[in-house]
This record gives sequence, structure tokens and C-alpha cells, in this order.
Amino acid sequence: CTFGNPEYYFNATLVSNASNSMSSEAFANGLLTTTASSSTCGNSIIETGEICDDGNTRNLDGCSSSCQIEKNFKGDVVWNCSGQPSVCSWIPPIGIPDVPFGIEESYRMYNNPTNQNPALTYTQNSEGGFFTHYVNCTDTNQDGSCDNSCSDSQTYGDPSNPRCSIPTSLLEGSVVEVHGELNIYSSVSLIVNGNAARPIFIRGVNKNSRPILEKDYSVTGSYTVFENLYFRQRTASGSTVPGFSITGTSDHIVVRHNEFIGQTNYGPTSTTVVSVGGTDVRYTVIYNNEIYNFSDWMISSALDPNLNGLTINIGSHQTWIVDNHVYYMGGDSIRVGTNGAALDAATRFYIGRNLFHENAENAIDCKASSHVIVSQNRIYGFDKPGDAVAAITCHEDGTAGNNAWILYNEIYNSGTGITHESWTDTFTIGNIIYNIHGMTNSRGIRARTGGGD
Repeated sequence: CTFGNPEYYFNATLVSNASNSMSSEAFANGLLTTTASSSTCGNSIIETGEICDDGNTRNLDGCSSSCQIEKNFKGDVVWNCSGQPSVCSWIPPIGIPDVPFGIEESYRMYNNPTNQNPALTYTQNSEGGFFTHYVNCTDTNQDGSCDNSCSDSQTYGDPSNPRCSIPTSLLEGSVVEVHGELNIYSSVSLIVNGNAARPIFIRGVNKNSRPILEKDYSVTGSYTVFENLYFRQRTASGSTVPGFSITGTSDHIVVRHNEFIGQTNYGPTSTTVVSVGGTDVRYTVIYNNEIYNFSDWMISSALDPNLNGLTINIGSHQTWIVDNHVYYMGGDSIRVGTNGAALDAATRFYIGRNLFHENAENAIDCKASSHVIVSQNRIYGFDKPGDAVAAITCHEDGTAGNNAWILYNEIYNSGTGITHESWTDTFTIGNIIYNIHGMTNSRGIRARTGGGD
């Protein structure tokens, strides 16, 4: 090298723009000074303080709006994100098969015109996605009618001329964006005709802009996602419990990212918030919902109104109930199966990584059913003095169940941890059970046949 000149020069190149670079050779003193810029979430580069960056600032897709891997209600990391931009995939609970449809899919798939249904018109919304139907009902008087200028004579609706209600029949590829308060009290039957290539999305814009619904929806069909909705029970006596019935012959119906709230001092008897069952209902997914405050959970289990968070009935097969939060119910968090039913009438239920606490009855009540996996749930607060309730119970009510795997659950502050009664082929592995008290015969695990321990 020439005496007095440096032998080597340094180049600085922006990671976000490889064509933008600078060399120390351009400076007379041969010095190149760089300053680190602050992290920018959503630029597809994992920078200081970020765990992931998937190129957007949306939540509920694995990588959060602050570029952190998202957790469930228990605080568990439930996604695996890698690469730049980050690609995120949901992690199933231990022993539970992966969900075939419903957790990772997004209505943003219709940002690609080749995925759209040519029979529908797609309009871009405020967050950069697309809708085909726009619903906005504002019921400021709480009288069950819309006060704004909406009309169901609009086939599809738009922000200037919205529909008042969700259409009762939808084509494949439909995206229904819902706003406002839909307080029409009668039940609504929806027929949804999605498919794997063009699923249907019925949705609020995001978690912070959920529309309010005060009605019960009965759903029949295929490949449809209900998300970001807020179901609220009215305070008036005699009001129905708002919720979902997935029935008939249906497959791949998904209920996710919703909130269901009831009234502490009122609740009809022998009912449920989310119900699955019919002629043949398969591949249902209940994911990341919060269901709470339906009736008085402190009432004795002998007097409770039997108001369950979720009920999985005859005709249900391959049902996932994962990463939800269910509490303060006047019955069970989840009831699986039906008294006296044939074992093949309800099969393959996967209950994983949920948070259940403080109900009038059990967290999980398995009746006549088969092939049940209960994994990595956290359950507590089933210890009302003198009440004969268990956190998890698989018992006989006319027909004994078959094949239950109870895996790696955390159970505490309960009258009994796990009860097996007359079921066959049951396996209890890796559970953490502590602070069991409140009953004359409190036990961590109780197995009995014909009423005897």
C-alpha cells in the first residue's frame, strides 16, 4: 500500500436497503461514523428488543404489534416464529394433534386477487384488508332496533350504506365486517358455504373494536371463521344467553378471539354459551376465547343452574378447545358427551392449554364419549366448602366413556383433582396437583367403579 494511506477501508450497508451503502474511502481522514437507529417493528428485520418481525404490526398472528411472540391466557408462548421476515406457526399442546384449519388462516388471504371469489366484490378496509359485506347497526336506545341509517335491502353494504345484520346465507370467499351493536334478541340461523380454498370470515376489525352482539347464532356449513366479536347478555330478566350453536352437518367451523360475557345474578338453566353437536359436526375449533360471568358460580353445585361455558354434544367429532379462558360459570367450563349416549356418538376431543377457574361445578366434565385428550390446562378454585366437585371428572351417567388421556395439567385449590368413574382405558400422566381440600373425601386423584373408591 502507499505510505500514509490505509490498507483497508470499511463499508457500511443498511440491512433494510442493500443499495444504500457508504465507504470510509470517501472521507479524507478515512473515518466512517455510523449511528444505530431505533428498532422499527414491522419492517421484517429483527432488531434490538424484538423477538420476531413478520413484516406487519397486527396482533393474533403469532408475532405481536410490538414484535414479541404472542402468549395465551396462561402466559404460555404458543407460537414458534423464525426467520426474517418471521414466519410463525402455532404450537399444539402436548399430545394434541395440530389443528387442520382455523388458527393460522387470515382474511388477509383475499389481499391476493387470485384467492377472491369472482362472484363477489372486494372493498379495501381501513386496516388494509378487504371485505365483501359491511354491517353496522347502532342501537343507542337498547331497544333491539338500529338507530343509524342501515338497511338489509343492501345486498352487501359499505361504510356509507351499511347492512343492519349479518346475511343468513353466505357464498364461499365472503368477508363480513361487523361494527356497532346488533341487539336484535331473536335467534339467527346462518348457512355458511365456505371451502378450503375460499373460507368465509365473519369478523370485527380487531380485539379493540369488537362489535356487540346480543343474540344466539345457530351455524350450519363449512370452512367459516368467527372472530373479534363481543357477545353480551342483557341485564333484563328473561334474556337469552348469547352464543353459538354449531349444528346440522358442519365441518371446519372456527370460533376464535371472541369475548362472551354474562350476568352474575341471572342465567337460564340447563343451557350453554357455545354448543357443538348435530347430525355430523367435525373439525370444530374453539380457540383463544374468553367466556365468563354467566350466573352465580358461588352457588352450591346441588342448586346451580347448570349453565356451561362449552358443551360438546352427540354428533361431534374432532373438536379442538385450546388456549381459552373460562370462569365464573353457573355450571362446568366444558361438558363433553351426553348422558346415556353411545360411545361412538361423540369422539375425539382435544382440550388443551386452557385456563379454567371458579365455576359452580367442574372445569371439565366428561360423560359418554371416547378418545378424549386433556392436556396442559391450568385449573383452580373448585373448592367451595362441602361441595362435591372435581377439577376434571370422567364419569358414568348411563354409559361409561372410553379412552381418556389426562396429561400435564396443573390443578390446585380444588375439592378433588381428577376423578375417573367406570371409564375404561384412562391414563393420567405428568399432572401437578396440590392444595386439594374442602371435601370430606378430598383426593388428588380418585378412581372408582359403581360408586365405590
